[in-house]
Amino acid sequence: MSLGFERRAVPGGNLSEGGKFRHVPLPIWGRIMGESERLEELLSRASVRRIVRLLTKQSRQGDCPLGRMIASYRQPHLSWTRKLKYGLLHLGIEWLRKRTGASVESIPDPAGNRRARFRGLLNVARGVGEFGLSRPQVFSAPLVVVWNLTQDCNLQCRHCSQNAGTPRGAELSLSEKIHVLDELAFNDVPALVFSGGEPLLAKDFWPVLSQARARGFHVSVTTNGTLLSREVAARLAEVGVAHVEVSIDSASPREHDEFRGQPGYWVQAVEGLRNVVADGRLGTGLACTVTACNLDQLDDIIQMSRGLGAGIFHVLDFVPTGRGRDIPEIDLSPQQRQRMLGVLAGQLDAGLAVLATAPQFGPGGRQRDELGRRLATVPCGAATPDAVPVPVRYLGGCGAGHSVLAIQPNGDITPCLFLPIVIGNLRQHHIRNLWRQSEVLHLLRDRDALRGHCGVCDWKAGCGGCRARAYAYTGDLAEADPGCLLNTPPSPPPAKPEGELFWRFPAAAESLVEGD
Repeated sequence: MSLGFERRAVPGGNLSEGGKFRHVPLPIWGRIMGESERLEELLSRASVRRIVRLLTKQSRQGDCPLGRMIASYRQPHLSWTRKLKYGLLHLGIEWLRKRTGASVESIPDPAGNRRARFRGLLNVARGVGEFGLSRPQVFSAPLVVVWNLTQDCNLQCRHCSQNAGTPRGAELSLSEKIHVLDELAFNDVPALVFSGGEPLLAKDFWPVLSQARARGFHVSVTTNGTLLSREVAARLAEVGVAHVEVSIDSASPREHDEFRGQPGYWVQAVEGLRNVVADGRLGTGLACTVTACNLDQLDDIIQMSRGLGAGIFHVLDFVPTGRGRDIPEIDLSPQQRQRMLGVLAGQLDAGLAVLATAPQFGPGGRQRDELGRRLATVPCGAATPDAVPVPVRYLGGCGAGHSVLAIQPNGDITPCLFLPIVIGNLRQHHIRNLWRQSEVLHLLRDRDALRGHCGVCDWKAGCGGCRARAYAYTGDLAEADPGCLLNTPPSPPPAKPEGELFWRFPAAAESLVEGD
């Protein structure tokens, strides 16, 4: 999900060969950010927070006064009682809309195809009302939930953080998955990313996808690409998937196949991405796990991504977790990571939409803002200079625990895909309670608790270091990120407990209080 950006058809323009869309900034985003200082000052007032809390308080049905007010703005024929009830707010929305140059259609609509954006707006507002402005911002629920639907996979990738193919308890049934979707929708989670294992192998993949879109989520699917036939691509589009991302780790078929476990996978993955691009109805991305093995190929992989027509190039910064714990030597050194970020920044200047899981990408974008160049923030995607400072301060850097959560196939909840600490299970716990009461999440949100240079860094609010990498190398969530140039070089990861790939935080889940 790219916050503040939408996919628009661009006639001509700087497009990859065969591509039909590119990401462009929304005028409303940049202009609202131009008013950011006034907006921040306003939202910092206790009286305004109280009003926001009242407006975003949910009923038993899950709606709230602010949601009803915004929804009524889009209704052409209102009764006189509703006009009296919501008239002042409608005038406020109209003033903001005209000031930012936004169209009426850009206002989130709970009944239309912008339901995810509507949900995200309520989520952000409720978070500000409940938690106040914080850096990083804590929302009322995750903005993005990555859901590993299954442990099943047809590949044996050396670096797999999930250790896919290894059983990990009974996976959620279809009825349990639908219950989870209902709970996520009730809590105004706007975006879902389905992954695995290989999500296309999940037995309930298609019904879960249909149910997710019926509830208005922005749905993405990340896949190894080997099962993406033309028919599958068409079905993904028909069921309402917004974005499909295919993992390809090398411009060389041989090297990709060696990394992924068997000859022929590169050809299948490339063909799968081509099929998705050719369908024309889906947002597309190429995801690449960057390691010391393929860093020298990064420019070639990016050019391949452009040539295939992928709309986004997504860099996954390798973390030695899952099966990757056995090969920590392929992790980038801090110097190599800095080199990678430089390559990505150069591609942004060239107009490519780039995402990266390396939290240093956010403050790197902020620093480039002072040079007036094209920028990036995490998880916001590419942005122009006037739009960057606020996203970096509130959304940038490591999203674990403040904007992102991960669901495992058996219902376990972890702070992110690369951080193997189980904070609870959705068979026993409500996500609302986990989000508010987990000791692990509280620690991840507290950038003042960080040690080493991460604790004193000028960019700790917009970066925070990779908490998964710190944990993988030191066993300590608050330790300095050894992958950053400003911290000490990493030591080898500690030995993992025999037979264990995921750990439960002691007593954290058991201490949660259940309730509505």
